[in-house]
Amino acid sequence: MPVLDAYNYSLLSVPAVWLLGIGTHWSAIYLSSVSREIPKFDNVSPRQYVAEVAKLTKTSKDARQLCRTEAAQQNIFENIGLYAAAIVAGNVARLGTSHMNKIALGYLVSRFLYVVRGLLQPSSSVLTSYCVATAQVLYIRTDRIKATPLRSVAYLTSVILSLGTFVRAGLAFNRALY
Repeated sequence: MPVLDAYNYSLLSVPAVWLLGIGTHWSAIYLSSVSREIPKFDNVSPRQYVAEVAKLTKTSKDARQLCRTEAAQQNIFENIGLYAAAIVAGNVARLGTSHMNKIALGYLVSRFLYVVRGLLQPSSSVLTSYCVATAQVLYIRTDRIKATPLRSVAYLTSVILSLGTFVRAGLAFNRALY
């Protein structure tokens, strides 16, 4: 794709991943503001709030969704350091603009699918229906154990992209130095 060759967007993907993480948190806050089953978000003690909501998960679907939403957000922030370091290592090793942009795009898509439940509305389009069906079974709205392997695939894809970039960068450094 010519667009992926023209400019190196990979470093810009790190703040985009952060925005995905904080957006996930904001969606949890929104859920708490519209739910009749859980208390409103407590910005004074946000971690304590999630712990309190977790006590309601046996009886409240919204509590289960909020806990999964916060867990997805936490997972993004736990993994952003690995991803950012991989992007920096790949760029320092000069892995190539197109390659780095593909890594960034792949990571963003895998993390997006990890957390999102179909922002698209179903339509007659087969592609749209497929995207909605795929996104609906991942992290935030997944209530059934049967649907969790897709979430794991999305997560592992993001980790493999990061670790693979480190491997390629290491090999490039070794070729350049020895």
